[in-house]
Amino acid sequence: MKSQWMKSTFSGLIVVIAYSVSVSTEPAWATPMLQNATFGNLNALVFGKGKRLGKSKTTSTEDEKTAEGEESGDLQTQSQAQEQAKRRAQQAEEQTSQDKEAQEQSDPAETTQSQTLDNSNAKPARETPAADRSVEPTAGAGVTKLQTKPQSGKSKTSSKTANSARKQPKEITLVDLFRTDLTHTDLRTVGDLMVKLRRMVTDKPQDPSLRIRLGCHLYLAGDYEGAATEMKRAIALRPDDVIGHTLLARLLDEAGDQSAAQVEFQRAIEIDPNFADARVFFGESLMRHGGISEAIDEFRRANEAKPTPDGLSGLSEALVVVQDYDGAVKAARQGVSVMPNSAKAHVALTRALLAKKENQSALRTARQATLLDPTSADSHIALGRALHANSDLSGAVQEFQQAVNLDPLNPHARNDLGWALYGMGDVASAVTQLQLALRLNPHLSEARNNLEIAIFGLAGKK
Repeated sequence: MKSQWMKSTFSGLIVVIAYSVSVSTEPAWATPMLQNATFGNLNALVFGKGKRLGKSKTTSTEDEKTAEGEESGDLQTQSQAQEQAKRRAQQAEEQTSQDKEAQEQSDPAETTQSQTLDNSNAKPARETPAADRSVEPTAGAGVTKLQTKPQSGKSKTSSKTANSARKQPKEITLVDLFRTDLTHTDLRTVGDLMVKLRRMVTDKPQDPSLRIRLGCHLYLAGDYEGAATEMKRAIALRPDDVIGHTLLARLLDEAGDQSAAQVEFQRAIEIDPNFADARVFFGESLMRHGGISEAIDEFRRANEAKPTPDGLSGLSEALVVVQDYDGAVKAARQGVSVMPNSAKAHVALTRALLAKKENQSALRTARQATLLDPTSADSHIALGRALHANSDLSGAVQEFQQAVNLDPLNPHARNDLGWALYGMGDVASAVTQLQLALRLNPHLSEARNNLEIAIFGLAGKK
């Protein structure tokens, strides 16, 4: 035992001497590493990662070779320890990468935000023509698609989780675009899209889909003549395009050409009898021109083909006109059930409930409509009427004024505001609003009757 201890001690001294000699001959770049080394990791530097020390130009003595032979067993143990240390380091790195992936998976919002920033400098993809029944979403629609390529393993799972968490945007159809309210229209965006579409039409003049899309944006900009021209050209290229005939019919109807509009409506229904939007537009046109029974028939057929909030709301309003209040409430409630987030469906239900004298229920429904769409003039008109029915005249005036601010060209908003002002005793302001309502729509009989009453009241005050 004593001789073995002396041998190991003697070998250790030889290793220290070899280390000191090698330091003196090591190049300058290695000196800091060796100076910072401690006695405990000296062997690791000499026999492990510091292999350059073993290649030093110093002359090895026979005693050093003997010592290395005697220490061969210790070197094997040290190499095993080094391998274990390497394995532990690799395990630590793997654990760190797993922790990062888990963090990204647990917080998909940060991952999405970083992906958005990375994609902000990317070049936009080349625009391609959309299908006949869909359009490129505008900025007002707030539709943004973010596509990222998952790498591998758990990062792919994290990407799928983030994508599933995102709400998929609703497809915007050409019919939806045609129904866009002026208060929801960003004219700057519409102008930019018109420029792009004109360039695309120039490149592909025989593409009817591009011409219909261009016509829709011209309609939003108020250029009815230009919109009709593009849609007629699209129909000439594709005569059986039900979308083209439907939108052209709606455009002609709003422009006052009722006979031409009716021809286009009938052609669209002939091409596709189950296209609900054509029947809904036709029913709305018939209602505006007094064909209530025909409108009810078209709305019913549209809802048989495909129940929609527009079709059910139109049916409810038509049934109110013929004083079928139970049927009106039923149709309106069905519209709310089909699309609970539709402000228009809630407005139709409010009108039906008011006609049925269920004023408290109407007030609750109207408030829900304004919450769903605070920028809708119709929602504020419905709430104003519900407040008026519940004897809250000041609240009704505020809601009607808000509707006028949102849509100054709405004759119904000005008529209701004038009648509410008359009820509060402000007869002069009431007369002004009712006169404006008749200028906007000379055929609005309700405004004409209210104006006569207001003028009579104004004359009685003198």
